Amino acid sequence: MKKPLWLSHNILPLKDSPICNGNTASSVAIDPSIYRRWQPQQNTVLLSTQRYRRLLPPIYQHCYHLPILRNLKSKYRFMTLGYLSLFILFLFCSAYFGTNSTALTWAIIFLFMSALYLNEYIAGMSRVRAVKERAFFYRWLFSHSLSRYAFLFYTTLALSVFLAQIGLGIYYGNEDAVFYSYGTLYDKITQGEYWRLATGAYLHYSTLHFLTNLFFVVVIGTLTMALTGPASILVFLAANVAGTYFQYALGAQELQSCAGFSFGVYGLYGFLIGANCFHRPVLPKGFCISLAIVLMTGFIYSEFLTQNAASTGHFAGLLTGLICSIALTLITRYLSWPRSLCHYLPK
Repeated sequence: MKKPLWLSHNILPLKDSPICNGNTASSVAIDPSIYRRWQPQQNTVLLSTQRYRRLLPPIYQHCYHLPILRNLKSKYRFMTLGYLSLFILFLFCSAYFGTNSTALTWAIIFLFMSALYLNEYIAGMSRVRAVKERAFFYRWLFSHSLSRYAFLFYTTLALSVFLAQIGLGIYYGNEDAVFYSYGTLYDKITQGEYWRLATGAYLHYSTLHFLTNLFFVVVIGTLTMALTGPASILVFLAANVAGTYFQYALGAQELQSCAGFSFGVYGLYGFLIGANCFHRPVLPKGFCISLAIVLMTGFIYSEFLTQNAASTGHFAGLLTGLICSIALTLITRYLSWPRSLCHYLPK
């Protein structure tokens, strides 16, 4: 099986055998500040021996193997048990104070967070090889040019549409006029203004609503574009349209409108998970499960702790991403040009 893009750029071995042999390792003084604060998500550090000076993840130094593994396992056990304790506490509160849906929802969220750290503990922190794999992945992600381009693209896109919404609100005199002119108003769509399906998702009800979507689109957008290629932009746009349409056609109608590009965020999640599961791995071992847990946690939070969540649209966006990951592979059987847009497809 072909290596993932991030692993094919690595020239260092994943095997548990260290770069420095026993004689060299014995001459290296262990710096507690390195293994105590270092995690795979962090940058490399300058490691010096009698034979070389090189920027490397410290897990590559044999003398740091056990200290780093002990430290990482201790941190992730603490986080797992901490969230599990919060789950038990909120579950008790829910049972003691009656049918308190808020406490029960938080209990479920904390249970998912505990499962997230447990999965990372088992899949990513159990062996030296797994830690190296995580370190390579984050090192590549933070340094790859496409990651920087993706970060810049999604940040610029999100800020541009939000500033445009503010500017139009000033021009029209109030925010309601902006939604009336460009938003996804169900009665207007029923009257034939279907172009609103393409514009309404980029408006937001509040600054908090926008900042929440901004955070997730920058994180998952950068990750998805770096791993799957520029085709993820088309998936983001398509998922926004599909999510808006199905929320209008099948979703709750309390507000008579929907807004926010969270449909596209769910589409990116679906596209990345689909590319990893249906084609070939593009993520480190166990990372796809962690993404699914984060997705479920966000879904539960938005559906049960926020008002008027667009549940149908979110599910439609997720399904759109999954379908796109399969459809692009089928298309490339007959056309070759889509392969340049998708890194995970065979060349």
